[in-house]
Amino acid sequence: MKKRRIVRRARLMRPTDGLLPLVFILVSALGRSSVAEKVYLSTLFPALFALASARGLRIAFSEQPSMRKAAGSVKLALALQFIGAQAFLVLDLIRNRGQFVLSNAIFIAVGMLLNIEHVFYEYLFATGDDASAVRVRVITAALAAAGIMMTSPASGDGALPYALEWLLGGAAMAAMVAAVIGRGVGGRLRGRVNDRVLRCAPPAIVQSAIYPLMWMMALMLLRPVMFDALTAVPFFAGLTVYELSRTPFRRDGRESKGFNIAMLIIALLGVGIASLHYVPGAQGYLFNYIRKWSHEVPAAGVMIAVAAVCGFGMYGGIWRRE
Repeated sequence: MKKRRIVRRARLMRPTDGLLPLVFILVSALGRSSVAEKVYLSTLFPALFALASARGLRIAFSEQPSMRKAAGSVKLALALQFIGAQAFLVLDLIRNRGQFVLSNAIFIAVGMLLNIEHVFYEYLFATGDDASAVRVRVITAALAAAGIMMTSPASGDGALPYALEWLLGGAAMAAMVAAVIGRGVGGRLRGRVNDRVLRCAPPAIVQSAIYPLMWMMALMLLRPVMFDALTAVPFFAGLTVYELSRTPFRRDGRESKGFNIAMLIIALLGVGIASLHYVPGAQGYLFNYIRKWSHEVPAAGVMIAVAAVCGFGMYGGIWRRE
């Protein structure tokens, strides 16, 4: 029996890259902003301690035509997720003067599991089975949303503090589903461990950290605008734009024209949204129709513009390769 051959059309943008940021927007709007922020940070910092290897896999795969070599990169990336989570846990212990905080450890475990899911998500795209990768990310987004919404403001409401067993269980299930589907599609990870993902770490770390750093800069430079926001919706709105701009490489001038125009339009749109809040009469109009969400408008506009600039800086290009 012939093995079915998977045919795909190469695309520079993957819509599913924006699913988790969109989930964070949704749950933040529904009253779980602080939990969404903590899940994001608990995913980001262990990922950075893991040398951004989950994100770096996309770069590594673009340079590895052999699936055996790609499998070797996946092995190393998986090991690094455990190392990164352990390193961040040690940092948390130091920050708390040696006191073990169970809820913090659970969030770190959730972040590690979501990073493991990210590794297999990238691996599935590398195998050519885009449909399975999409299914994995949709499942992860649904489980993450449900887990965050099931958390409780009170520490003693569940089997674990803040009923975090739902979030932890959802993240574990997402990682398990991704691993099972990844192995089913790509087979056993037979390749010898290689260091390609380590060589891709510098650009991957910069790509992972640039948007949060620009957010911190916006907080310092635009305090009246940014601190007026009541939730993390503005941050995640920008993160959605930034994640959707991802590619394994910087586009050259020939393939970047449409992308550059899109980023320029999004940046101008963000500036327009932020400015609208200060147009005479517009502030009252916004407040009358969207009430408390009017506080999110200027910050969201700023972060959308910032995300467009970050997207162009990391993935856009104006030169042509010979």
